[in-house]
Amino acid sequence: MRVGHFTGAAAFGPEDLDDAIRPAWFLRARYGYAAPMIALIVALLLVWLVILIVGLVVKGLFWLFVIGAILFVATAIVLWVRRRV
Repeated sequence: MRVGHFTGAAAFGPEDLDDAIRPAWFLRARYGYAAPMIALIVALLLVWLVILIVGLVVKGLFWLFVIGAILFVATAIVLWVRRRV
């Protein structure tokens, strides 16, 4: 990005557009920095995905337990009623 000569405003040139589409290894080689913010965001997304999957499994297991308990009680009631008749 360059500063405009007369206005003092920021002017974007073709080299700025080129930097926007270049891979991270090129920018690291050119400017001497890595992309730690992108790595942090990717790591947070992965952690969020793991938490999401664990939450779905736990919630799914809870509902399976509830359905199993209801069916167990219903079966016990049916068996008890049939034995009494």
